[in-house]
Amino acid sequence: MAQISLIPKSQKEKALPRFRSFKGPRLKINIWTKLGLSLLVIVIIATIGLFVWERSLSVEESLLQGEYTSIRQERDAALEKELSDTGILLTSFNELINNHRRWSKLLEVIEDRAIVGVSFVSFDGNYELGTFSLKGTSPNYNMIAQQIKSFDEQPNISQMDISNIRLNKEGKVEFIIQASFKKSLIK
Repeated sequence: MAQISLIPKSQKEKALPRFRSFKGPRLKINIWTKLGLSLLVIVIIATIGLFVWERSLSVEESLLQGEYTSIRQERDAALEKELSDTGILLTSFNELINNHRRWSKLLEVIEDRAIVGVSFVSFDGNYELGTFSLKGTSPNYNMIAQQIKSFDEQPNISQMDISNIRLNKEGKVEFIIQASFKKSLIK
């Protein structure tokens, strides 16, 4: 079969049209223009990204604000105040317990070491100095000496001093004993 050609031979010899011939005039863009356009595209994309991010943050903020409002409405202000007051009270009690001086422990030692017949009428103690004084009466001087010896045998009591020894109207001997004690005894 013979080859049928729809293009005349004169046209074939000229050649077929090329796609290059359909292109328009070529624009020459320098590197600075390309760089500027690239930066412009990046800035536009970044602006769009920031806008979307800002919208999502505002939605999240409104959700959190609603949650905060609902939590504030649920709380009990009276209970919170009562708990705060209780915390302050517990702190005060704790400080009181930690700093409390138990003078009764020293008085127990004095009671255990007291001689029968010797009576004490007053007690005065000073924690900072670690001293105490006892004002007492005794039927005679011998019992005062026994009392001093009894206190002197106690390891928590030291530096005994006796003063103001005199006879009262009833014939009893009045005296004042001053001594030091270990602070750990009453702490």
